[in-house]
Amino acid sequence: MSQSTDFDLFMPVPYHIPEIILNEAYLELSEFDEIKSRIESNSITDAVANMDGKLFGMPCNIQLSYSGDYKYAATNMKYCYKNLNLFTKSYLDPDGEELFEVLKFAYQNPGDDKQNPYYDFEFYDAYTQYVFMNSYTEKKELASEFLCLLFDILNKNIESAAILPYPTPENGEEYMPSWIYYGYEFVEPIGNAVSSVADTDGSDEALRKLAREAARQVRMRLEG
Repeated sequence: MSQSTDFDLFMPVPYHIPEIILNEAYLELSEFDEIKSRIESNSITDAVANMDGKLFGMPCNIQLSYSGDYKYAATNMKYCYKNLNLFTKSYLDPDGEELFEVLKFAYQNPGDDKQNPYYDFEFYDAYTQYVFMNSYTEKKELASEFLCLLFDILNKNIESAAILPYPTPENGEEYMPSWIYYGYEFVEPIGNAVSSVADTDGSDEALRKLAREAARQVRMRLEG
């Protein structure tokens, strides 16, 4: 964002991925035909790096999971999965009405019991890191070649001792990159509200106040 030309590629810690993408602090990769064809050739890389035709980074360290395999009901994550999209900056529960119901359920059912879930759906998740290209790089072609090499190694097109090659879905499941709905900075108010449920008297008034404040904070953070 400082327009520095001292680096060509960068790999932020997962915590900062939503911030990088929300602020478009990267060079969009669809202009590079070799990168574009590679990303789109693999169902997983295409799913986690191609959003509405925008290719924002080369995926790496992809780890797939299924919420049905969790040892808990994952109520927080399912609420966020259903209501939050950081790529489009959308939040479907702006007044916290659904969150109020979640908090009410949490108060009445302590613990996130998998046998007694609030939500009746499951989802497929892809924890993903990315190598981004600096918007101000003066070495686009060399950076592009490196990203193509990275893809070829992780896609097993080149023999390598890479520890985490791209995974292959078993039955063609559709995976959502976790940063889209679970960026820590944006979901922290929701997690704090759930954690605070036990400190209230469980009344609708107290829980609704908690939910509305959490929703307000989520909206504020999305709006920047």
